[in-house]
Amino acid sequence: MAATAAWTPTPHEPPVTGDPTLPVGDPERRRAERVMGTVVSLALPEGGARSVVAAAAFAWLHEVDRRFSPFRPDSEVSRLIRGELTEADVADDLREVLDLAEAVRLLSDGAFDIRGHRPDGRPDPTGLVKGWAIERAAAILVAGGVRRLALNAGGDVVVRGGRAAGVPWRIGVAHPDGPATALVLEADDLAVATLTRAGHQMRQHRRPHPLAAPRLPHRTLHRGGEPVGHDAVGPGVSRVSHRKARGQ
Repeated sequence: MAATAAWTPTPHEPPVTGDPTLPVGDPERRRAERVMGTVVSLALPEGGARSVVAAAAFAWLHEVDRRFSPFRPDSEVSRLIRGELTEADVADDLREVLDLAEAVRLLSDGAFDIRGHRPDGRPDPTGLVKGWAIERAAAILVAGGVRRLALNAGGDVVVRGGRAAGVPWRIGVAHPDGPATALVLEADDLAVATLTRAGHQMRQHRRPHPLAAPRLPHRTLHRGGEPVGHDAVGPGVSRVSHRKARGQ
């Protein structure tokens, strides 16, 4: 397939250089790192934020950033966008992401389309990869013996096990038109994904992480080639996975 010359890396999300770890108030129970163009924060009520398994979860996120970021010219996604790779040639996990994106496009009646925002029609799964990646990171933590956790990747949130026995996690969803909280979710096992025309900020209700930053808009929803109106978009929520959340 011939390479296209229309695409160039977007400069507003440069790769992280130096130590990506950020200071936190309780390093035994909290961890935050710059990755995937945002800050990913991990809360472990029972401790272990500096454990080997926590390091493995963040190592996975950095691997996803290296391989799937369209802001890195040498990533697999960038090569796919430029036409240097065909969709038949990509690695199995990128193939999984592309298949997932297509399923969500169908479930959303075209409102979520990884090609619709690009003039060249090439696939850019940026709006889905982050949620998919933190679910895998959560699975790494659970497989390593972590019972209670909350992962927040710039608005994509996964919680497991509750804050304590009988105490669920509380997640506030910011209204798309302002700073007010639109709703509060309480759950022990939940994935939440924001997906709006303007971008949502997700935060733990009334206990925002001190390193949390507003989620900048980076995706416009399209249906039939036209941007979807504000009344057609909102947060997606799933008790199973971000896969379904992105399609709601």
